[in-house]
Amino acid sequence: MLEGICITGAVMATAVQLAFWLGPFYRLLRYQPPNLPLNRIRPVSVVICAKNEADNLRRNLYHFLNQNYRSFELIVVDDNSTDDTRAFLLEVKTKSPNLRVVCAANSKRAFSKKSALAKGLECARNEWIVLSDADCRPAGPDWLAHLSSRMQPATELVLGFSPYAREPGLLNRWIRFEGVWTGIQYLSAALYGEPYMGVGRNMAYRVGLYRRAGGFSKHAHLASGDDDLLVNEVARAEHTALEIHPQAFVWSKPKRTWRGYYYQKRRHVSTAPAYSLKSQFWLVLYAGTHVLHYALTIATAWAWADWIPILLPCLRWGLTGFIGGQLSKKLGQPDLVWVYWPVFDVTLLIYYVTFLPSLFQRRHPCGNR
Repeated sequence: MLEGICITGAVMATAVQLAFWLGPFYRLLRYQPPNLPLNRIRPVSVVICAKNEADNLRRNLYHFLNQNYRSFELIVVDDNSTDDTRAFLLEVKTKSPNLRVVCAANSKRAFSKKSALAKGLECARNEWIVLSDADCRPAGPDWLAHLSSRMQPATELVLGFSPYAREPGLLNRWIRFEGVWTGIQYLSAALYGEPYMGVGRNMAYRVGLYRRAGGFSKHAHLASGDDDLLVNEVARAEHTALEIHPQAFVWSKPKRTWRGYYYQKRRHVSTAPAYSLKSQFWLVLYAGTHVLHYALTIATAWAWADWIPILLPCLRWGLTGFIGGQLSKKLGQPDLVWVYWPVFDVTLLIYYVTFLPSLFQRRHPCGNR
């Protein structure tokens, strides 16, 4: 009887998993961004917060300034930097009239990025806000043109994608996989009519949407959430658009140590309890059936030497390997071919267990960024 329960549970968990992959994830694979003209000039304000980011700004700032787009301002908020961030910005400003340098107010709060970002949004002159970070770089000079092409009259929010740069090593490969996996989830959900998050490295919204949400006041006590929690609160299918053209990507600098990656993810994951109940349900449903899929098939094979359930992981690996591998190519990581997906798919179990405690912590000493 127990064996039958385990096998039934394994089949049901696998069925839920396959429903995700054959439903919203496969729909994202088939999605083709609309071929909209790039010559529309809609004034936008690009906002970047920088705290001791002089080196990153030297590498990346000109990539933001040198866009094939006539009507934009770039606002860089100096968040009380103690290096030569401000000096570098003022030097660049003398040669770049569309660069505006804003100083954030001195803040004793543990998490000051939201107040710095709010300062930048307050100073923006245009209706549309485009967000990114100092350690990021647009894929090319048409980044803003692609993003703004999705700013239609009925649109209030545009979700982009920000892949991690390729570097040597297992950590980098995992970070890039996990970035693609996160993108698959939130982009698929938005395409399916259930937008629940975005990433502040590449995202745009009308300033009115931000104001109607009350800014960041509802989650000011959290280290993260200036992007995903705002989207989770205000995004609706009818006014949300995607832009995942390769030239619309913003490439992000990945962490280079496991410790740095752990604290970054711990901070990000801590915002999940503030998501809507509906969003939490779908995320828990996928993660829970993922764990049950492996746990029940392994338990059945080990306890009763019944190898029939082992066919379930093989079926799932084949499907996730094909769809996941193709989506990796679509999202800028072509070297994460299907052979990596079964390995990293199992590794996700460790990921879930590692960061589960963070779901129950509202604050933790992980720093500002």
